[in-house]
Amino acid sequence: MKKILFGALIVLVVGGMLWQSGVVQEAVMRSDWAKEKIEKFAGRTLDSHLQNLGRLGYYEAGTWTPFTTRQLTKRTWRSGQAFLVPHVAFRTVTDGVRLGRLPVKHENGTPYDILFLEIDPARVQMRVLVNDADARKTAYVKEMVVAQEALAGINAGFFDADGALGLVLKAGRKLRPANASPGYFVVQNGQPDIRIQRNLRLSDFEEGIQCSPALMRDGQVYRYVSEGKNTSEVARRSAVAVTHEDRILLMATDVRLAGLTIQQLATVLAGLGARHALALDGGASTQLYVAHGDVETDVAGWDPVPVALGVFPAP
Repeated sequence: MKKILFGALIVLVVGGMLWQSGVVQEAVMRSDWAKEKIEKFAGRTLDSHLQNLGRLGYYEAGTWTPFTTRQLTKRTWRSGQAFLVPHVAFRTVTDGVRLGRLPVKHENGTPYDILFLEIDPARVQMRVLVNDADARKTAYVKEMVVAQEALAGINAGFFDADGALGLVLKAGRKLRPANASPGYFVVQNGQPDIRIQRNLRLSDFEEGIQCSPALMRDGQVYRYVSEGKNTSEVARRSAVAVTHEDRILLMATDVRLAGLTIQQLATVLAGLGARHALALDGGASTQLYVAHGDVETDVAGWDPVPVALGVFPAP
């Protein structure tokens, strides 16, 4: 009996150490079993609980400051109105790249971080990351960043079992055709940008993806962002934006469940200085990985993805 108890104790201790190390946690969270359980749990609870999280606000030194109705419904944002930047903790990743951390909290929730990269496109390069020649094969963003020796990466647009949906343009080669969405993240002569327009002449660009919905253009938040269908749906979010100072923002919510509504996402990006902004695929796809020097941050997703946006050192 003593041998059995001793053996059980050893199993519990070793199992606890592995769980605390994060190795087992990551393996379990990414298993098909965990995904199925999470989806069932989400289907039963998110509509009733997470949709009643209440107001969103930034959380600083134990003090919660809710966003005002004016901030959430404001449709025109100009340079100098980035009200959230003073509350962000920045850390330099490399020359031209900073990692920002904005603690937020819902009224009836627990605090979590919104993480984003602020990128000076004159000092680094941005390229599309794929896992094969037709943007079909999937991998986690962390795996893509490591394999392709990028500094950082974020998940891109929507996809299905057949691969990426919408344009995927890499090194001037069209891996996937464009669809009807007007939202593009493109690179032209090494300069990344957001274009929100139909019938874009793709031959002008060397890299690009499509993603939706478009959140704002020239500082103007689209009406459907605050008034359209499903604007109250809370979810994990990823986004890309261009600021009034022509910096690129790659943003992700670092939270397992809950997150932001589309309206809150637009307000957060505007509060960080965004002038143009697109939502990327969110939910289980949301991923942001940064690794350079002594900086490493991993917003892990549950689903591997076929396409990501990568940040590389300047040549």
